[in-house]
Amino acid sequence: MLILEYVMLSLLCNAMIIHGMVPSMFGLDITVPLIKGYNLDGSVSAKYRGITLCMHLSKVFEMCILELYGDYFVTSDLQFGFKKRLGCSHALYTVKSVVQHFTSGSSTVNLCALDMSKAFDKLHHCALFIKLMDRSIPLAILIVLIYWYSMCSAVVHWDNTLSSRVRLQCGVLSPALFALYVNDLILALSRSGHGCYFNNMFMGCNVCR
Repeated sequence: MLILEYVMLSLLCNAMIIHGMVPSMFGLDITVPLIKGYNLDGSVSAKYRGITLCMHLSKVFEMCILELYGDYFVTSDLQFGFKKRLGCSHALYTVKSVVQHFTSGSSTVNLCALDMSKAFDKLHHCALFIKLMDRSIPLAILIVLIYWYSMCSAVVHWDNTLSSRVRLQCGVLSPALFALYVNDLILALSRSGHGCYFNNMFMGCNVCR
């Protein structure tokens, strides 16, 4: 029975790529507001953060795309966010190591931090598609993603009640696509000729989630 389920799932994923369409429920996200911290005033909206839930099947399909076409989603080694076995601790260690290296030689290191915590939900879809086209991503995958993002909407789940649907015109479904989206920032900085270099290797920035 399990083998049959795998076969059906494979046929569905292949059909979505062939026809350039995904089920309508793929585009529906459910946002659950969770209060940040303990003993906080629940009547203040700023005290909540939204956790977005989506269909398990859509995540499986996304994983299949990333597995089969992973070469098109490769990002810089200085991109530590949303990568397997990498995270903020590695980014912080890199920054600390670079600073220690230069300050030990009596050099001055100036740091600048850019908060992109809100950028994930504000990513422009058309700009993302252009970046994917620049990477010559297969047309079938691009069409699927365009169709998928064109139907994105969300509802809020609150006290066992769902709100009306709200159309989402920005934001990204996949952390891997967000990493790809911001990767050009790293490339632009590395090509600028400014920043820190270690044995001719650019170490002037890094990105973590």
